[in-house]
Amino acid sequence: MKLNEVLLIAGSLLAALVLSKGGSVSSIFKKSSVPFMPLENKTISFIENFPQLETFKQFFPVKETNVQLKNIMNIEKKENMQRNTYLQNEMDKVQQYIGSQKSEIGNYQNQLGKSRLDQFDKIAPSNWGGIDLLKKFDRDSDPYRSLFPDFRLLYTQQNRNIILQQANYENQQNNIQSNIGILETNIGKANEYAKRQQSDIDNLNEEYQTRFGSLSRYG
Repeated sequence: MKLNEVLLIAGSLLAALVLSKGGSVSSIFKKSSVPFMPLENKTISFIENFPQLETFKQFFPVKETNVQLKNIMNIEKKENMQRNTYLQNEMDKVQQYIGSQKSEIGNYQNQLGKSRLDQFDKIAPSNWGGIDLLKKFDRDSDPYRSLFPDFRLLYTQQNRNIILQQANYENQQNNIQSNIGILETNIGKANEYAKRQQSDIDNLNEEYQTRFGSLSRYG
């Protein structure tokens, strides 16, 4: 079939169609009476009809839990600081006591002198102290001869007064040495107590970190 014949047949069919509709050719290309809806509007309308998922609350709200943890941490931190302050104050008192005892030792040491007084050194044998010599002097002295066969020490009131003065001096020096010994013992005990106090502070802080350090990091 030739091209002209094909075009002729197509034109005849188109004319017949127009006549059957009772209009012109332009009436075939009129806009549709159905309003046009963009694709996205259809999609939104479609999605809005989906069943909505219910949002359930958490078993415990994270925000409230953090607040509770923070309150617990604040309370425990405050108590830990109070305990530390108390223990530190007690340890400061011990350190002050140790300082006072050392000061007393210094005062006593300043009172220590030589072992023999000058006057006693002139009349007494070098191997005798005043306390022991006074006992021998009162027990064995004879106004007519020397107290020692190889050392001249006569029984006179002046010699006895010198020996008595030396004996009192030795007693005083012995008391000072005894007091220094007591103070040194007290310092030793206080130092041991201070070490225990420091250990208590360390244990308190370690326990706090063990119990609440991880909570602090979590919070």
